Amino acid sequence: MTLRFMQGGGDMGAMLRAHPWAESPLGLPARWPSQLKTLVGLMLNAPQPMFAVWGPDQRMFYNDGYAEILGGHHPALDQPFLDVWSEIRSDLEPIMARAYAGEPIYMDDIELTMRRHGHDEETHFSFFYAPVRGDQGEVLGVFCACTEITQEVKARRERTAELDRLREMFTSSPSFVAVLRGPEHCFELTNPAYLRLIAQRDVIGMPVRAALPELEGQGFFELLDTVYRTGETHSGRAARVSLVAEPGTELEERVVDFIYQPTRGADGKVNGIFVEGVDVTEVVAQAQVLRESEEKFRSFAQLAPNHMWTSPADGQLDWFNEQTLRYSGMDMAALCGTGWATLVHPDDLARAKSTWAAALRSGTNYEVEFRIRRADGVYRWHLVRALPVRNTGGAIVRWVGTNTDIEDQRADRDKLRAINATLERRVDERTRERERMWTNSPDLMAMIDEHGCFVDVNPAWKCALGWDREQVVGRRIDALIHPQDHARAEDALARATVGVLPTFECRVLHADGSHRIVAWTAAPDGKTVFAFGRDISADRERSDALAKAEEQLRQAQKMEAIGKLTGGIAHDFNNMLASIYGSIQLMQRKLAAGKQDGFEKLLERASASSQRAAALTQRLLAFARRQALKTRRVDVCALIDSLDDMMRRTLGPHITLQIRHPQDAWPARIDSGQLESSLLNLVINARDAMPDGGELGIEVANCRIDDAYAATQVELAPGEYVAVSVGDSGVGMSESVIARAFEPFYTTKPIGQGTGLGLSMVYGFVKQAGGHVRIQSEPGRGTTVTLYLPRDLSDGEAEPAPARVAVEGAQAGESILVVEDEPSVREIIVSVLAELGYAYAEAGDAESALVLLDGPRHFDLLVSDVGLPGLNGRQLAEIAMGKRPGLKVLFVTGYAEQAAVQSRFLSDNMQMITKPFVVDELAQRIRTILRN
Repeated sequence: MTLRFMQGGGDMGAMLRAHPWAESPLGLPARWPSQLKTLVGLMLNAPQPMFAVWGPDQRMFYNDGYAEILGGHHPALDQPFLDVWSEIRSDLEPIMARAYAGEPIYMDDIELTMRRHGHDEETHFSFFYAPVRGDQGEVLGVFCACTEITQEVKARRERTAELDRLREMFTSSPSFVAVLRGPEHCFELTNPAYLRLIAQRDVIGMPVRAALPELEGQGFFELLDTVYRTGETHSGRAARVSLVAEPGTELEERVVDFIYQPTRGADGKVNGIFVEGVDVTEVVAQAQVLRESEEKFRSFAQLAPNHMWTSPADGQLDWFNEQTLRYSGMDMAALCGTGWATLVHPDDLARAKSTWAAALRSGTNYEVEFRIRRADGVYRWHLVRALPVRNTGGAIVRWVGTNTDIEDQRADRDKLRAINATLERRVDERTRERERMWTNSPDLMAMIDEHGCFVDVNPAWKCALGWDREQVVGRRIDALIHPQDHARAEDALARATVGVLPTFECRVLHADGSHRIVAWTAAPDGKTVFAFGRDISADRERSDALAKAEEQLRQAQKMEAIGKLTGGIAHDFNNMLASIYGSIQLMQRKLAAGKQDGFEKLLERASASSQRAAALTQRLLAFARRQALKTRRVDVCALIDSLDDMMRRTLGPHITLQIRHPQDAWPARIDSGQLESSLLNLVINARDAMPDGGELGIEVANCRIDDAYAATQVELAPGEYVAVSVGDSGVGMSESVIARAFEPFYTTKPIGQGTGLGLSMVYGFVKQAGGHVRIQSEPGRGTTVTLYLPRDLSDGEAEPAPARVAVEGAQAGESILVVEDEPSVREIIVSVLAELGYAYAEAGDAESALVLLDGPRHFDLLVSDVGLPGLNGRQLAEIAMGKRPGLKVLFVTGYAEQAAVQSRFLSDNMQMITKPFVVDELAQRIRTILRN
């Protein structure tokens, strides 16, 4: 049966009723003093934590509320109180002694370090210790009602600390803070940062308009009024404000981020404004510098050949240059963040990521090699590096990285490792190979020291030169080299010692006293020179014999060519001479018979034959590229247009002529007369290739010859040309005919219908002028001949061809000195001069002419042959112009090497005319020179 005072009490009530009290010093509950029974009954059913200690052993009783305070010490029923709280015995023992002495004790906060829940912890309690007395007034035990206030104490302490922190933050905050009260916005509170912003002015209690008058007109007063009136918060970013930085100084612009937060009273109405902000002037300036710096960096990065990328401090990549995007085939968005990892080879990804994470944690440089996938799916090895960028405080704000392609370097490195792995074996093999080569080579080998003495020779010396090794080693090289070759050998040895690899030949003494020709190559090795030689005596004999045979062959070919040339010339000249000679004989016979009828026809025949002979010599000179060219700026299109009627008459009605040329055709630097002759030659050839009629086209085009094409042609320089194409629809040519088309006297026409000099003349003229000729043809498909004429780059209009004018006679007092070694030619020239009324003197050579020039007679013009005996005409002209300043010169020449191109032969006040000449042309040229 449960005793009434032990009823209820929750867990502790059940524990109290189940406790073996018979074994306790307190005995069975039924026998307990009434005071104890009362305490137990009161305590078990109380919600407040309570405990009691009883008897001299201070045995514990407690309720469920106190069991929570006991923590790990529970259960402690019927245990000595001070033993239960052994860790705080020293704190509780004096309190308990006082209570047992009959003193009531109250404490509103006692701090105790109690071991609960497996560890020591700070606790706080408020309690009342009341002594419990017996019937005689003696203290039988102590009753305690207590409340744990640990959380309240800690909360109070944290509030105090928080207030301290807030106070410290307000004072030391880098943000500026101010509290304004009332509609006038009077300063109630400011922190040091705010005072620094306003130059330490004492503004407490002052309205903002009076305290900071320079803000008038900047909009801040109006913002404060609006926030106070509406109660709505206003924030501003990067706002510019002009303030007095120092008393008495000019306004200084600052940049601030700020917030105006309305404050409210108990009635909910706005009673002030809390102002908080940050002076970001330096930050904005630095941000601008950073933006400019980043822009420069990105501009540079786009030009860099490597991949480049950046990342903020967190390691999430945020930018890549164009080289990275092109290589990967991905766009910026796909690569940013961790998208780059999709490009890394799966076998390398873990290493790449872990190394990057380690660099981010430690702030050290990032460096790792891994494979990156190219847009075509190929992986290539890259060396990936990144450096941290730190701010002035040392904190990392960015990373800048590069990817360098090292695929080839790794391959080379692997090869080098493989080479090094077998280096010793290869060295041994090479050494044995060298020894075999040294011993078995039929070529001469020698080692020579810096003094020119033989250090060693191979066995080939015995076979090739009859010398034993012992006979050669220690001797100087000049002891075995022909005296005439000493200098060459010494020079080669000197060059070899400074790193040059000379090759040379010299005669080396044989043991039998003869000499052998040896071709040497020398290579340095430190202070020693290795020489490698081969006996080429037999080769030289064969080479000399071959050269002699080739020279004989060239002479034979030359004689054959001369024979062919002279035969062709003789044939044509004999025909022309027969016509001339025959005409002269007929006129002689008629004169002897006293008849003059038919003279005009005979003279015309002789004159025509003479002109044909002159044309033949011009063709020969053109073929040899030795005719005197009168190059000038020529409008090729205009020249072709001027020949239109003549070409159409030549072609006849059965051949259609089409001329095409652009409006912007370039002028050419060419001899216009020779170009006319060449075009007429080509037109006649085309006419003969179209016996049944057809079409002939002449086209002009601007053309640029590049280095590649010029290298495939003979004597053709790259550059700009005027291309003149003459194309027919005739029978065409085979490849074999094209190959011989420019040969002199080669013709496919029937005998008597062509000299075979036409195309060779064209070829010689164009080549002499610095141009090029090309033939394109196929049998049955016509032929196109293209002349590439050098473009004229001088300024000005193309010169018109000289118009024919009537021959003028001499002016009064004009005198001419004629120097010609051929009497017949000299006689013709002076006859022309006499007919035109010029005074003249004549000389057969330069010496006779100089005598006349040293005399008193006046001369306006010197007319001289170029090929004079003794001093030539050019040398005579130089001396004459020195003796007679202002003297003008006209050269008359049939052929002269130095007169091939007049611009290189003539100087000021000099002109040239070629033989044979038309008498009217000679007279006109003399008149023109004297007039100008």
